[in-house]
Formats: sequence, structure tokens, C-alpha cells
Amino acid sequence: MKNLALLISAALVSTSAIASYDNESTVKIKYNSDYNDVDVYQNGDYNDSTVEIEYDSDYNYVSVYQGGYYNNSTVKIKYDSDYNDVYVDQYGDYNYSNVDIGNYSDGNYVYVGQYGYSNYSDVIIKDDSDYNNVYVYQDGYYNDSDVYIGGNSDNNYVGVYQYGSGNYSGVYIDNYSDGNGVYVGQYGYDNTSYVTIDYDSDYNYVDVYQDGDYHFSDVEIKNYSDGNYVYVDQYNYAQYSLVHITDGSDGNYVNVTQY
Repeated sequence: MKNLALLISAALVSTSAIASYDNESTVKIKYNSDYNDVDVYQNGDYNDSTVEIEYDSDYNYVSVYQGGYYNNSTVKIKYDSDYNDVYVDQYGDYNYSNVDIGNYSDGNYVYVGQYGYSNYSDVIIKDDSDYNNVYVYQDGYYNDSDVYIGGNSDNNYVGVYQYGSGNYSGVYIDNYSDGNGVYVGQYGYDNTSYVTIDYDSDYNYVDVYQDGDYHFSDVEIKNYSDGNYVYVDQYNYAQYSLVHITDGSDGNYVNVTQY
């Protein structure tokens, strides 16, 4: 039976409710393993969690909780693994989350929540991976979110929500990736957003919303990227918006609103 727990190879070093440090958890769901549920709980500092869903493994549910400082979470969904749900919650400061979806993996749902300051989230969707939904929520100061969609990956949706000040969001859509939707919402002050659509990536939709003071938005569409829609909304004072459309990019629509 595919859904037996024995098909999960896991090394859970510590799941105790007592705070500790320097623990490591590895969960692997591989080779046609479906409908498994995995919960990882780490409370303390310098902990590491790795979740790998690979090789045609579908409809799995994974939840990772990390409370403390300097924790690391890595989630990989690859090789035709579809319709998996992954939730990562990190409470504390200086935490890192990496989500990597690739190699024809479609229809996955990933949520990353980081609560604290100086946290970093990195989301990569690549190699013909379509119809994935990724949400990044950061609440605090000086947080960093990077999203990359490339390698002919189409119709994905990414939502980035940042609350606080001094936050950074970077979105890069690249290499024949079409029809993707990206929303970036920044609430606070002194936040920065960069959006780049590059190398023949067409009909993407990007919405940047910044509410607060001293925000900066940079949107670049280049290298034969056509028919994209970009909306930038900035509210309050001392806002700056920069838009570039270059290198044979045609039929794009950009709307910048500053209140």
C-alpha cells in the first residue's frame, strides 16, 4: 500500500516540547509514496529541518514548526510530485526557509510563515513546474523574501505579505515562464520591492502594494517579454517607483498609482 507510514524514511532527532538546540530532522517521501501526513516540531535554537518529496509522490501533507533563533527549514518537491501541501512556521529571529519546486511538479501548495526579525525566505519554482501556489508571510523587521519562477514554469501563483519595516522582496520570472501571478504586499515603512520579468516570459500578472512611508519599487520587463501586466500601488508619502521596459518587449501594461 502506498500510504503506509513505512514508506516514509525519517530521522527525527528531537520532537520534544522542551526547548533545546542544534537538532536535525530529515523526512523523505519518495518513489510513488502518496497520502502521507508528517509533522515536525522543533523548539529551540540552531535546529535544522529537511523535507524531501520526490519521484512521483503525490497528495502528501507536511507541517514544520520551528520556534527559536537561527533555525533552518528546507522543503524540496521534485520529479513529478504533485498536489502536496506543505506548511512551514518559524517563530523567532534569524531563521531561514528554502522551498524548491522543480522537475515537472505541479499543483502543490506551500505556505511559509516567519514571525520575528531578520528572517529570510527563498522560494524557487523551476523546470516545467506549473499551477503551484506559494504564500510567504513575514511579520517583523528587516525580513527578506526572494521568489524565482523559471525554466518554462507556467500558471503559478505566489503571494508575499510583509508586515513591519525595512523589509525586502525580490521576484524574478525568467526563461519562457508564462501566465504566472505574483502579489507583493508590504505594510509598514522603508520597504523595498524588486520585480523582474526576463527572457521571453509572457502574459504574467504582477501586483505590488506598498502601504506606509519611504517605500521603493523597481519593475523591469526585458528581453522579448510580452503582454505582461504590472500594477504598483503606493500609499502615503516619500514613495519612489521605477519601471523599465527594454530589449524588444512589446504589448506590456504597467499602472503606477501613488497616493
